[in-house]
Amino acid sequence: MADSILDGSVAFLRPSTIECLSVQLNPQKLLRTENKSLRDWRGVYEGTNIQNSMIYEKIKHSQNPFKLLLEEWKRFEDTTIVNLLKILETMERFDVIDDNCEMIKCDMQAADKLLKEKGLSVGAVENKIAGSEKVLTYDDIAMLKTAREVARYDVLILHADEDILFAERMAQVLEQQNIKVCLKDRDLLVGTMELEAVTSLISERCNKVAVPLTPEFFNSPSNNLYSSLAQSSAIAENRRSFLPIIRKPTDLPTNIKMLTKLNALNDGSKNPYFWRKLCLNIKENFEESSQIPLPKELEDGSQQALNQIENGNITTMPQPMKASVSSSPLAPAHFSSVPDRQAKQPSGNTNESEPIDATGGSKSASTSTSSNKLSKLKDGFLKGMVNGFNGLVKKGRSGMSSSLSHNSISGQHAPFVNDEPEFHGVGEMSASAQICAVEAAPSPPTHQLQSNVVSSRKKKGKTKNGYAVFS
Repeated sequence: MADSILDGSVAFLRPSTIECLSVQLNPQKLLRTENKSLRDWRGVYEGTNIQNSMIYEKIKHSQNPFKLLLEEWKRFEDTTIVNLLKILETMERFDVIDDNCEMIKCDMQAADKLLKEKGLSVGAVENKIAGSEKVLTYDDIAMLKTAREVARYDVLILHADEDILFAERMAQVLEQQNIKVCLKDRDLLVGTMELEAVTSLISERCNKVAVPLTPEFFNSPSNNLYSSLAQSSAIAENRRSFLPIIRKPTDLPTNIKMLTKLNALNDGSKNPYFWRKLCLNIKENFEESSQIPLPKELEDGSQQALNQIENGNITTMPQPMKASVSSSPLAPAHFSSVPDRQAKQPSGNTNESEPIDATGGSKSASTSTSSNKLSKLKDGFLKGMVNGFNGLVKKGRSGMSSSLSHNSISGQHAPFVNDEPEFHGVGEMSASAQICAVEAAPSPPTHQLQSNVVSSRKKKGKTKNGYAVFS
């Protein structure tokens, strides 16, 4: 760990790290070290400069002595990570150092990164500021460093862990419109108690509380508590400070169901007025920034793709498609290696015997041998299908398909022999190439063709020369 990080206050340690330290240091140890030092939390107390019997008795009779000791110690100037490690070395508790060194390092690096965004660093923050009871967020440290009051926010965003991307998107858009946003996971000081800090932010520091509502949000007991606190604060102050946002379809509690809600469903709709409605609900005198206008869509392209993958709408990435164009009206314009995925037919005149790519350009002659064989295989497959259909179809007056054979109506397709597709050139291919070719071949349109035939036969019109003409 760098010296600047080691010189940071213990106030930047996360609650989870403090809990791990407490598990190892709270149990009393009977054996002392060679220099007569105690080897539990009492040894840490002896290494600090706290000389107050009342504080010692308070710590001694608490349920978590080490945690309370850090709370009292972090208000002194010598409360740094390097001093804590030196005390543990004196106590010969190298097991505690080894077990928690990485977590301490991660905590200090995370705090240093967030402070650098405010123009500060971990080593530059005095302990009397970092350990102050007023400090809840990193903005508070920056404000107190310049002798100002603690930070206030226009809106606090409460969200489920699964909705962190949308919450960050909200913060980005709102901050571009000069709206001050507080995100719990981003701005809350790592060493503070979350319940106490969020409660204080809701009741004292934030004008509004925006809550993207999803089933995951209500699965969290802490989020349910924060939501109830925000509604209670709004009722007590007689103002509309609680802003529910429907992010996913979910069963809402009765106390939220009766409230006016903003629609932010991730159903693919653009919802162009969502951001303006949100800004006006946060600030009544809101004026859109002339330099950075509000987005015209609810989400950007990358966020929509992530939501589709999350909701299971996209299971595989799109693959390049090959097409073979024929003059027959019933010849398939293309087929793809991805099932049930339709592609646009390439424009312009194309060679029927030459496979083309999705952009309309022909394949180069320098492709590998296996690729050429696969293209020939698909060509032969499509030609067999076209020839079979041409034998079944007769033209009517309108130029559309006029009739189909009895075999087609009964579910047997003429392009296939014994319901199996015909493959040409298979014997010349290796075993692996044959497997790839069979996997890439399309499925026969059995059900779709049969349903089209049945529905078409119901629409008979006039006859000409013994053939039915379909409308």
